[in-house]
Amino acid sequence: MLRILIVDDQKSIRETIKAVLEPEPDFEVVATADNGLTAIEFAKKCLPDLMLVDLEMPSLNGMQLTKIISQDFSHIRVIVLSTHDEDEYIQQSLQAGAMGYLLKGTPADDLKEAIRFVSRGYNQFSPGLLHKVIPQKKIEPAKTDFGDYLDAASLDFKELTLVEPGKNKNQRHVRKSWTVYFPYWLLGNIVLWGIALLYLIFKSPIYTSKWSISLPSHQNSSSVSISNIGSVSSNTESLDRNHLFDPRENYKFLLGKKEIMSLAADRVGISVQEFGKPDVEIVDNTTMMELSIEGNTPQEALQKAIAISYVLEQKLQELRQTRISKTDLSLQDSLEKSEQYLRDARQRLAEFKLQWAIGFQDKAENLSSNVENLRLQKAEIKAQLEQAHAQAQRLSNSLGISTESAQDALILYSDSLFQQYLSNYTRNSAELTSLESRFKSSNPIVIDRSEETAAARNALLKRGEVLLGRRLSSDMLQQLNLRTGDEKDSYRGSLLKNIVFLQSEAKELAARAAKLEQQITQLETAENGFVQQRARLNKLEQDVKFAETVYSSNLDKSRLAKSNLYNAYPQIQVAIQPNLPKKPSSPNPILVYLGTFIGSIFLTTAIAYFWASSSEPVPTSSDKNNHNHKAIVPIL
Repeated sequence: MLRILIVDDQKSIRETIKAVLEPEPDFEVVATADNGLTAIEFAKKCLPDLMLVDLEMPSLNGMQLTKIISQDFSHIRVIVLSTHDEDEYIQQSLQAGAMGYLLKGTPADDLKEAIRFVSRGYNQFSPGLLHKVIPQKKIEPAKTDFGDYLDAASLDFKELTLVEPGKNKNQRHVRKSWTVYFPYWLLGNIVLWGIALLYLIFKSPIYTSKWSISLPSHQNSSSVSISNIGSVSSNTESLDRNHLFDPRENYKFLLGKKEIMSLAADRVGISVQEFGKPDVEIVDNTTMMELSIEGNTPQEALQKAIAISYVLEQKLQELRQTRISKTDLSLQDSLEKSEQYLRDARQRLAEFKLQWAIGFQDKAENLSSNVENLRLQKAEIKAQLEQAHAQAQRLSNSLGISTESAQDALILYSDSLFQQYLSNYTRNSAELTSLESRFKSSNPIVIDRSEETAAARNALLKRGEVLLGRRLSSDMLQQLNLRTGDEKDSYRGSLLKNIVFLQSEAKELAARAAKLEQQITQLETAENGFVQQRARLNKLEQDVKFAETVYSSNLDKSRLAKSNLYNAYPQIQVAIQPNLPKKPSSPNPILVYLGTFIGSIFLTTAIAYFWASSSEPVPTSSDKNNHNHKAIVPIL
């Protein structure tokens, strides 16, 4: 394996060369250096076999590095990689000991070959640099164990001296005369052109009939729409609108099937092998197909073309009928299901209408109107009730009693016996108070009046208990604010009557409001039932409309499928009729002559290459420098 050290101050160049060389199985990049001093250190440690050196580098340039390597490391061969193609750079590099000088634009494959040649002891130069080396009288590289002096004066373009290490120094290799290879060139061209002429003479002519077909574009569609429900539509598109597949590919496949060719061959009356297969080309961005088929005669080619067109059309018609049959079965099943669904929807609607009789809508509207009227009446009664309570409260406040006590006060006030007892009790109480102010409590008169007052009080309480139905205490009498002898007794009685009347009216209004609330609740329950039934009626009507839509759509699909037989396999339209060929398509003399001419060029090139690379040893004078010469091989 060849060990290589790359020296260049630009990292990108080092990495690029390394990436080019590392994949080669016979190369190993042992290190890379960015200057001459680092390269010398790597040369000591890594022991490379060859170095690729850039000329312009810091610290120690490529020219100095090459000279040091040639003197101190004689086993290492050096190839200079530079952007300079001037004579002085090339001469100085060779004088420093470089075995090759390549420009940095050298292709990767040429670089690899140059490395291999230099490793075997040959000098290598980029194309265009060799003429800058040969005209020099003498280029003396530094002497090394492997390098020799380059005697440029002994080199000649016609006779390059090729002396390899280990060979006799008194021999030189001279290119053989071209007359040695001329008979081979002449014989080869005679054979080549002779075969071409024999092919044109004895090859049976082949005639080609060509024609073009087109698949016209078309589109069929149907749509059914019902307001507030939706719409259903269906359509079929031809190949120019559908980008998922191209029917022309199907036709191309059919034209390659043995079945089609067998039917076409039977129409012409020849075997399938003799019939052959047509050449089919699909023209991009069009609906066109170009076809051609070969025949031994113009008439046979035309007959084959006509037979293929006929058989293809028959096969497509058969496939269409099969496709339509399968489609009809599927559509018929869908049509029957949608028809049954429509019948069921209509039946459910009819049964509902029969159950709820005619005038369903009017009843629902009247019920809603009644509910609204009752709600208005309830609102009015509620307002009156609040007004009665407010008036009763005002009267109670003016009498100084509560509205609940006003009725008890009116009952007691209206009883004459109670009023008599009340008058006696009031009078006795007044007299007792007067006597107590004048006499002591032990006075017989005071005692008698106290007993009378107590008896009057007890009689008053018992009468009140009888009237009210519950025990009446002195405190309750005080709360009822009952008095006699008041000048406003008649006015007070009138107010009490008004309070009781308002309370009675409020109770009546409350009862009416409760009754109205009950009626409203009943009507609302009935109204909710009507709303649910109305919703069910709307749903049944929508079901019928939807079923009609689906049925109409399926019916249109069925009619559409029957009316259009060319959806899956579009109809073929012959754009250009099959032609009767006038000239044979094969063999083509121009193509034969052109091919033979190209073959002759290749033959001439091969003979010239063998002549240029051939050599034979010839004795020569003693070597002036007593050194072996290396072959200067330019990179091609």
